[in-house]
Amino acid sequence: LTDSGEPESAGVAAPAIPEPDFAYHIVTDGTCVSHGMTDILDVDECRLLMNDGYYDTRDQDSDGVLDAYQDYPIAVVDGAPPGCWPVEPDAPGFENLTFPFACITPLETAVGNCSTFLPCFCRLPEYEIVKTGTCVSAGYTDILDVDLCRAVMDDGYYSTRDQDN
Repeated sequence: LTDSGEPESAGVAAPAIPEPDFAYHIVTDGTCVSHGMTDILDVDECRLLMNDGYYDTRDQDSDGVLDAYQDYPIAVVDGAPPGCWPVEPDAPGFENLTFPFACITPLETAVGNCSTFLPCFCRLPEYEIVKTGTCVSAGYTDILDVDLCRAVMDDGYYSTRDQDN
């Protein structure tokens, strides 16, 4: 293993963890849709997000290898929040699982909201920064949800600024 927890084979470090080609945000209340975002329902996209924004810093099975470098299961689970979500080791009802572990809940069987124990990974909608007039006058829709506004600002506006340096 390298010092960062990446697996090492014959002195060659593991490849970098791939990054998604779309913006996403983690929601811990409500659902992706209730915040104006889209649920992630594809296993490959879910794994990509888990590895990029969650399992890239965790070693939940304490084997010395970051979870992002393991072939962990992504189960389809009914009766939970919709979309893609990791399972926290202390999550009620999941105490006896081997970690790491992630789930996708299909929309037709989803129940409940995202939470700190079941945080949902959501795709941000495409957006534009309008500099003249209003969003509506430029042909766009206003962003009125606080979480969606914060996610979009973090992704595309504040990601390159340090205004309180």
